Amino acid sequence: MRLLDSIARCYTPLVLPSGKTHAQVQLAGPSRFAAQIAACPLRFVLGADLTQASADLAYADGARLVGCLDLLRMPAPHLWIEWNDEVHKRVIHEARSCAEFDSGAAGRKVGILLRASPGGLTAVGRTFWADTAGQEQAEVTLSPLETHFDLRGEFADSKDTHDILSGGFLDATHGGNAATASLLDHVRFRFEESWAAYYREAAGDADFKRRLIDESIDSIAWDAPLFCWRSCCC
Repeated sequence: MRLLDSIARCYTPLVLPSGKTHAQVQLAGPSRFAAQIAACPLRFVLGADLTQASADLAYADGARLVGCLDLLRMPAPHLWIEWNDEVHKRVIHEARSCAEFDSGAAGRKVGILLRASPGGLTAVGRTFWADTAGQEQAEVTLSPLETHFDLRGEFADSKDTHDILSGGFLDATHGGNAATASLLDHVRFRFEESWAAYYREAAGDADFKRRLIDESIDSIAWDAPLFCWRSCCC
């Protein structure tokens, strides 16, 4: 089953107990986006071969994309792209952008729902995934982070002083690949409002907050170069 079909069938709101009061809190989950994905007019489901080709270009020839970002635009106001994460993560490992292959990617499908500005210069994406190995109807997970794209490159000089659990932006970089690092200058991450409020109450110490940031960023930051290459070159 395609990931987009799995999300379109998500009907149950995501409700979790609050960290301190244990009251039930409704958070942004897959069901909130089910209707949007079902109605999205432009949807791409990449096969393994196209996933590999796109990832190869994103990580082996990222400098070409970075060099022409000012000429590119997001192809549509609403866009969905999904891919085979095992193929994607294998390319990252073989390109030496990651020291270890993510064995957990086997059978995983990942997708991003994009909402772009009218001019196509900026966009916000939400990332979903499901571990489908051996399961026809796997549980869908929605990242608590929003991915913000700005093809103008204005993120590079921005200084956001807000706390990351109060609307502040997070950035990611790549010390081993200059082209990927330049591409990530056009990307920022931010906790969605309901998740930020949930984690503000749960984040009792600095170590928890640091682990939360690291794990949240690591789960989706590698997707940004692939998504930029595929969506801008549609």
